[in-house]
Amino acid sequence: MGQNRFTIIKKIGLVGVMLAFVIFSGMVSKPKKWRQSDLYTHVGKINFWKDIEPFNPDGSVNVIIEIPAGSSETWKISPSGNEITREFKNGQPTKIDYLAYPCNIGIVPQTMKTQENQTPKEVAILGKAISRGTIIPVKVIGILNIDRENDDIIIAVPIQSPLSIVNDLKELDESFPGLTLILKTWFQYYQGENDKIPPSFGNVKTAHQIVMNGYKNYLNYETN
Repeated sequence: MGQNRFTIIKKIGLVGVMLAFVIFSGMVSKPKKWRQSDLYTHVGKINFWKDIEPFNPDGSVNVIIEIPAGSSETWKISPSGNEITREFKNGQPTKIDYLAYPCNIGIVPQTMKTQENQTPKEVAILGKAISRGTIIPVKVIGILNIDRENDDIIIAVPIQSPLSIVNDLKELDESFPGLTLILKTWFQYYQGENDKIPPSFGNVKTAHQIVMNGYKNYLNYETN
């Protein structure tokens, strides 16, 4: 890697400590929509992809949590939408070989990246750790553009959260300095690549449009 990881981590400094406090000061947990069948599989009581509406009357977006903030394990909702499963590589469950996730990771139900790529739109939810399988309404505030085709990540905050006072990334930087730096640094280096182009940010209007396009892709896929 071009830079020592400890040097990269030091760039985050006290802001990283602040974020850790936010993550671990209380996990958000709601009634489970799944049952655990084994260590690596959570079977849904509903279909996580098809049975949940993506939008709420107040303008918020529903997200299903796959990976809580502070976790190093990688989980994904299965292509069928019926399970949340641990990811494997070479027969072994995968983990992030870096700092743990600085945010919750989830997906927007009833969305698809493209007609050819049925992967749901991914969301990074800032704030406290949220239990896997939780369905939570969030406010979209921007987007993180990763150096991979169609691999943008929606940035959002829970509606019931101190972070919900912000409406976009500019306000996030003003009210909670350093959080965008943490996201940018982590998503650039967590896979250990030393030649990766730094992620960039997009505005809230673009983020909402991407979510809506994902929903349209899903509707077209279901009707064809």
